[in-house]
Amino acid sequence: MKTTKDLETLQPCKDGLRFAKQFSTLQEAWNKCEHSGWMWWFLQNTNRTPKELSIKYSRLCADHVAYLNSCTSASYAASAYASASATAASYASAYADESERKWQADQLRILVPTI
Repeated sequence: MKTTKDLETLQPCKDGLRFAKQFSTLQEAWNKCEHSGWMWWFLQNTNRTPKELSIKYSRLCADHVAYLNSCTSASYAASAYASASATAASYASAYADESERKWQADQLRILVPTI
């Protein structure tokens, strides 16, 4: 999967597809994307979310917002994986402001530099 034509087969949201179409490759879009929800969706829909990645990303997100909740990152990551691969990341993205989503996107790029 290298181009937006390939991406269209996954039926992404309109905003995500519009964003990706600005770039000649999906790798370029990945490198510039600041919307972690789109990035996580892409990984899930291309079968690139093994348990280890789901737990690691969930813990990163949980630790980053731990001050908002008394929940520990270990229990947060465990329940996220049990519920559905990285539910924590999905919720974090859904309720995050722009700067938080950018931070999450940066973490995903560190964990998955090449798509």
